[in-house]
Amino acid sequence: MSTSIHTITVLFADVEGSTSIYEKLGDEHANRIINNVIAKMTEVTVQNAGVLVKTIGDEVMCRFGNANNAITAASSIQEMLQKSQAEYGIKIQARIGLHMGQALIRDDGDVFGDAVNIAARVTAIARGGQIITTKDTADSLSPEFQSECREFDRISLKGRSEETVIYDVLWERADDVTRMSTMINFRNARQPEIKIQLKYLGKEVGLFPESSVISLGRGDQCDLVVNSARVSRLHAKIEFRRGKFVIIDQSTNGTFVKSSDGKEVYLRREELPLVGDGVISLGMKADNKNPHGIYYSV
Repeated sequence: MSTSIHTITVLFADVEGSTSIYEKLGDEHANRIINNVIAKMTEVTVQNAGVLVKTIGDEVMCRFGNANNAITAASSIQEMLQKSQAEYGIKIQARIGLHMGQALIRDDGDVFGDAVNIAARVTAIARGGQIITTKDTADSLSPEFQSECREFDRISLKGRSEETVIYDVLWERADDVTRMSTMINFRNARQPEIKIQLKYLGKEVGLFPESSVISLGRGDQCDLVVNSARVSRLHAKIEFRRGKFVIIDQSTNGTFVKSSDGKEVYLRREELPLVGDGVISLGMKADNKNPHGIYYSV
């Protein structure tokens, strides 16, 4: 069987938590729900000039000739799942990863090579409802799609001497008009409008309900920069969602949230509503040994 080399974008979309879905619903109901999601993801792929390579259990593998089309398909899948009704109390989410690069395409349509391996690797990093891609892919996008990408972290890949930069794709377009810098100086703000206050090393910043996100991490692109070796470049973000401020961990080492009553919660690719006041600690426990605690008050 012959093969040919092509530059393509490989996309994996994986149903998150399928094992627990089978445990809760049983084989018949779970299989029906997951097969329905797979069929819808395939339909979205075809609508965006993609090709379904194969399904692997609860996952689809697709290829696109154009990275813009792959990003559009990935965003459409997430939007479709977000709008879908929960069945039996279960809301389906997908982890999506994609990478543009060279790959071998066989006559039977199967795909092999570096692009496949990297796409699979970044998919494993994504959490439910998230799209992760690489710098190479982001750089190949048209400007309007590049504006949706934010540096997320760096990972080591087998066979590569340098770390690979990965990006988070901000697909929730309904919030785009309010996606802006949310840092403000409290001395220059009208206090009644501020709903959450963050204090870090003498610096005070705030987040308005109408502003959708504030980012925390080691990278210069973050709204609040925490310079510590255990902190990822884009470590976590805080969003205002359905009347609550929610912290979402996106890191390698996780995030600790310790409330004023002494209870501490560890997050890794998870999220938590912030209530009252306490300490956010990126990458290590919130104790006296950590000088990088971020104090919050809601």
